[in-house]
Amino acid sequence: MKTKITIVIAAILAIMLTPMIALADSYDFATKTVVIDTAPTVSLDDSVNAVLSGGDRRSDVRKLIITDTVTYTFTSSDRSDLGYRFSGLTDIDIADTVSVGDLGPWFLRGSTSIVNVKMPGDVGEASFEGCTSLESVSLSEDTTIGREMFLYCTRLTSVSLPVAESFFDRVFIQCDSLRTISLPSAKTFREYTFAECDLLESVSLPSATDLGERMFYDCAGPIELTLGSTVPAITNSNIAYPPGSVLYVPAAAYTAYDTDPADTVSGGSDDHWFGWPLAVIPVAAQQVANPQTGEPSWMNGAVDWLKRFF
Repeated sequence: MKTKITIVIAAILAIMLTPMIALADSYDFATKTVVIDTAPTVSLDDSVNAVLSGGDRRSDVRKLIITDTVTYTFTSSDRSDLGYRFSGLTDIDIADTVSVGDLGPWFLRGSTSIVNVKMPGDVGEASFEGCTSLESVSLSEDTTIGREMFLYCTRLTSVSLPVAESFFDRVFIQCDSLRTISLPSAKTFREYTFAECDLLESVSLPSATDLGERMFYDCAGPIELTLGSTVPAITNSNIAYPPGSVLYVPAAAYTAYDTDPADTVSGGSDDHWFGWPLAVIPVAAQQVANPQTGEPSWMNGAVDWLKRFF
């Protein structure tokens, strides 16, 4: 008898001491968070319904997280329902293993609750227009940024668009809290990209080839604008010049900017480019080769060399 009791106790202790495995797909009532960590068998909507109750629209849900254990492609119903059914969402965190496809225009347009968005993309035009509480956004796979994408996002301070190449018009108008932004892959811009961004101080566009008309219209300035070795074309010869602003360019490209034949504003060879005073990018800034990691260019070679021996 004692032997049987001992075996039972041992079994119970083994179960108690075994590391807990997180339940798949859950809703945390304390933090009001929906977590999806298994691939939906039918649709994301069905997975959400399985952990929630209380109707199609839920104003109480604050966070939606889809973890990197999920490999999944959004359905058309997922794309149309996500922004609609959770009217109180503050945070969206979708792993890069999930393909959201084309979410279409107006994804979260007018949402006054959303604060943080982290997802692969691909969102359409005006997707965050009027999201007046939005502070941070990361779209890791979006290559095209639609018109008026962040229009009137007055609290936006952090933007990560690492592979975005094309920007339509009026993308960041009146993003009044945005101070600094780096768009490492951005090539083409249309008109009024950063218009009326009152606190904007620093803009880095090292890959730009075409700049839109009045990009910095009615910005208070001053702004430190950094461009790359290729002299961009400018629509209608006017990107607007906030008072006190400076244009930083690589040393090797300084003359090309200064003597740009397309510059009908400055006249050429006067240390200006379309009205912007020219300056050479400081050496320390030029050493940063990877804008996503911040590692200096000299460090990349040193790390590769050390890997040979360790």
